[in-house]
Amino acid sequence: MPRFASIRTPILTATFLALCLGCGGPSFVSRPVVEGGPWLIRLQTYAQADKAGEVRYDHPAQWSEQDLGAILSRLHLIERVGMLDKQPQPRPVFSPEDIGQLTPALREAFRLAKPHEWVTFYLAYPAGQGEEVTSGALYVEEQQLHVIVANDREAVPAGEEARTLKANPLRPLKVRGRTLTFDPVASVVLSRNNWMSGYDNPAASEVILDHRKFLASLNPAPPVPTKPAAAVTPPPQAASAPATEDLKATVQQLQGEIEQLKRRLAEQDAELAKLKSGLGAAPKKKPSPKQPVQ
Repeated sequence: MPRFASIRTPILTATFLALCLGCGGPSFVSRPVVEGGPWLIRLQTYAQADKAGEVRYDHPAQWSEQDLGAILSRLHLIERVGMLDKQPQPRPVFSPEDIGQLTPALREAFRLAKPHEWVTFYLAYPAGQGEEVTSGALYVEEQQLHVIVANDREAVPAGEEARTLKANPLRPLKVRGRTLTFDPVASVVLSRNNWMSGYDNPAASEVILDHRKFLASLNPAPPVPTKPAAAVTPPPQAASAPATEDLKATVQQLQGEIEQLKRRLAEQDAELAKLKSGLGAAPKKKPSPKQPVQ
């Protein structure tokens, strides 16, 4: 009995390893958006229809190149160090030249993306006998932007390994103690490891952003114009003509009344003059003589 148990254990172990190797990592299909020399932008999803059907992103998505550039320029990687080690300064993921190349292509990729697709990027620059590669992916889910960096300026020799990485930019080549973050940190919802390329590969670094809040802080809403007070609102030009006519009529009426008053005063002056002349023509009475006292 112990003999059969000793034989069965290696068989079960070998079967388990074969199953694990058989399942391996997920397989992907992609379609190109922009492929220009050493860099490319693609739309990628799972090759298995049932697995791709489980993906539901907020795609297609509309972006401006200005907004995408603002986000890419604030992505940084921080090296993980020991508790007693000095923390190095965060390093930007993309250079200004990278951002200039990526933003128009990413904008187009998000516009074309389907709900089950994510956007992958691959940037490569000559380095020695091979290339220096930065690769990863972006997608929008539940109104939050996910950014994944799998390789950061990783030295890749020319040949089969470079072609494999181009086919799957989400596959990290080596284990790196780096954390992807964003400035300002207040816009970060979560930083975590990402295993989309399969658990048989090292984990990529992912950051989830409240990008709408961040972009709103860069582009505040314009102030609402206030309505001017009615007292300072000038009267319409069309109303000035009737107002002028009314004023003329009022002035003419006052002038007529003044003329009537003048005539009445003249008549009263004439009557007073007649009375004065009549009083001057009447004879004066002589005073009566005083009677003698008896």
